[in-house]
Amino acid sequence: MLCRKPISVGRPLRRKHLLVALMLPFLAALFLTAATTPLPPSSDDVSIAKSIEAYIYGRSETLRLRVDSLSINKVGAEVQEGTYCSAWEITLRFRADYARPEEDPYLAGMLKCFNELKAGSDAAWVKWAEDEIDLRRAEVQDLISYVQERQERVTAYAQVDGSGRIFPDTVKLQVEGTQGAHTVQDLLRAIPGPEYYEDAGYKYLRDKSGEPGAGAGGQQGAATGGQGEPATSPKSPPESKGEPGPTPGTAPAQTSPQVIKPTTRSPEPRTGDNDSKRSQLILFATGLILILIVILIVSEAHSQKRKHSGRR
Repeated sequence: MLCRKPISVGRPLRRKHLLVALMLPFLAALFLTAATTPLPPSSDDVSIAKSIEAYIYGRSETLRLRVDSLSINKVGAEVQEGTYCSAWEITLRFRADYARPEEDPYLAGMLKCFNELKAGSDAAWVKWAEDEIDLRRAEVQDLISYVQERQERVTAYAQVDGSGRIFPDTVKLQVEGTQGAHTVQDLLRAIPGPEYYEDAGYKYLRDKSGEPGAGAGGQQGAATGGQGEPATSPKSPPESKGEPGPTPGTAPAQTSPQVIKPTTRSPEPRTGDNDSKRSQLILFATGLILILIVILIVSEAHSQKRKHSGRR
């Protein structure tokens, strides 16, 4: 009878050991998953990321840029006096959405000015203007053919309720080159249309023509579309070539809110804000593994004790 007791006790203990051994790989897999899988962003961060996405895509559409990819990553956040402030890094990949370079408004303005003034201009100005137009055409062709990349930084502000959740309709963005934060609608309304860039391209060549209407008066001519005819023949261009035209899709400096150059995309934010929650999950999984190890050790000690008792 005594010889059978260790057997009757040991069998359930061995089954318990088997159960623990089977659960350990599962918990180890849970631990690795918790360590490597990012938690989903909060609904507040998704709302802000959607606002940033709406601004980037709206701006790109206005400036005729085709977005190839957009990455939106939160890099920090804090709440102060009822306002939620978060910093975001944007990586934009894009191409110019033109079928041919001549669709670029700035280049179109340069061509318009050249065609109007070349007949009365000397050879030096014509050669310089042709070189500038060729350079611009090549730049635009590159933007059509090759994906461009731009990094931006955006700061978002939103009012919060008593529980710390944001009011989505209070989200405002401060983008590079602006003073203060503005709604997405206000930022998009501040982006100039193609006429602005066409006038800028026209003015760039006209200001270098030496025509009496250039300079301060040239700004007015550009603002009205540059339709005026030169009073006298344009002179040779100055030795310095002056500043080149803006990169296609670059918004000009203006009063707040100021538009910035776009460059590409993912509406769902990637954020390190949930690291504490992930750490808690990892700690929980680690605790379960340790508890099972303790159970295994205690069970083995209890089994040995029963075996010794049975022998006595």
